[in-house]
Amino acid sequence: MKRAAVIKAAGHPVTIFKLCSPRCTASYESSPPVRKLLEAYESGQVLPIPPKKIMQAYGEIMGQCKDLKQGAL
Repeated sequence: MKRAAVIKAAGHPVTIFKLCSPRCTASYESSPPVRKLLEAYESGQVLPIPPKKIMQAYGEIMGQCKDLKQGAL
């Protein structure tokens, strides 16, 4: 979910799905800018996105996941 938060914070679309188990998963496009962003994130490079924005996106994603688990969405 943290990768999805980085992608969402960068302005790319992210879709959250509820799995059969009590977990959620994220889906996002596999365009060159997204792959470059993920490579930078996974290698520990400094991202061109403020950490606060990433944490806000993470909170939104986790909120969507919680709503999906509870059947609110």
